[in-house]
Amino acid sequence: MAAPIDLSGSASLEQQAYSVALELQRLELAVAPESRPDQIQVAFDTEGSTVGIAMSLNTTLTVTNGNAVIAVIPYL
Repeated sequence: MAAPIDLSGSASLEQQAYSVALELQRLELAVAPESRPDQIQVAFDTEGSTVGIAMSLNTTLTVTNGNAVIAVIPYL
């Protein structure tokens, strides 16, 4: 499992989301190419001043006493 990401320098929830996406992408790129996952994409649009983030994470669903809990499965 990866180490926690330091988000103390992120002033907003949006900045935190961006920081997490970049860190996940960095960790994916550290995996050898033949077994590298491709579950996160970060795309920059410099003309539109936007960043697009797409991620696909495997999950588990557990229902206990009628309460559904979705948990993300670590993959890095």
